[in-house]
Amino acid sequence: MSELQDFDLEPTEESQKRGPLTGPIAIAVGVVVVAVLGFFVWRWSQQREVPVPEEEAAPAVEAPAPESEAAEAVAPVDLPSLADSDEWMRAVVAQLSAHPELFAWLATDDLIRRFVVVVDNVAEGVSPRTHLEFLEPEKGFGTREAMSRVYVDDSAYQRYDKVADVIASVDVRGTANLYRSVKPLLQEAYRELGYPNKDFDEALLEAIDTLLRTPVVEGQIELVPKVSSFEFADPKLEQLSDAEKHFLRLGPDNLRKIQAKARAIALEIGLPQAQLSP
Repeated sequence: MSELQDFDLEPTEESQKRGPLTGPIAIAVGVVVVAVLGFFVWRWSQQREVPVPEEEAAPAVEAPAPESEAAEAVAPVDLPSLADSDEWMRAVVAQLSAHPELFAWLATDDLIRRFVVVVDNVAEGVSPRTHLEFLEPEKGFGTREAMSRVYVDDSAYQRYDKVADVIASVDVRGTANLYRSVKPLLQEAYRELGYPNKDFDEALLEAIDTLLRTPVVEGQIELVPKVSSFEFADPKLEQLSDAEKHFLRLGPDNLRKIQAKARAIALEIGLPQAQLSP
């Protein structure tokens, strides 16, 4: 049995009133928040740098650039300091979208530092919920009973439909471009955590692999009620890491969407495919 302070499959009513982030939103947002920002920064930089064509200028005929070179082209971005990066990120998003979900994800401080901590937590298999308390599901965790047994209700999965849809819409190439651009800030924040000689790419790879190896469970998931939480009745699910257990709460459809996007982003960034779970 997991210690309750380390893993609450479902928080108590008192903890819900306090409003902490529960379950997979914490991890999912942590793993892909750079992806969301990447899409906006990439689009923003493209809009700023599109030249106005001269009416009488004859178009130059050039051989098309190889696809690999085009994929590596990254518009230069003047990075702020790590301490001043929050306003820069919010300003980029403000020019392109008023999506309430995206703004909710950014309505906190130390965005890059939080992302790095979340990635580090997930890479270690632990829940990063304490670092992402600015989000919470709109509805409580749903269960249902049948033949004196307790199961996860479909409504529990539906709480994360919007999150999965937003993540699935993120532009993969733009995300990779942004990641490469802000890598110095990510690395700086990672050093602050006590990793002076480790590349942040390694932590991101481990975190994404934690997501990818989470099993997609079709059908009913039975739960065993405890004092203030639930355990999985299936021993194979109960022995998963806290991070993997939280990912299960996304539901099979949402988990597939997020896994597919995370894999595509990892490969576009250049993380080794051989080290990613199939």
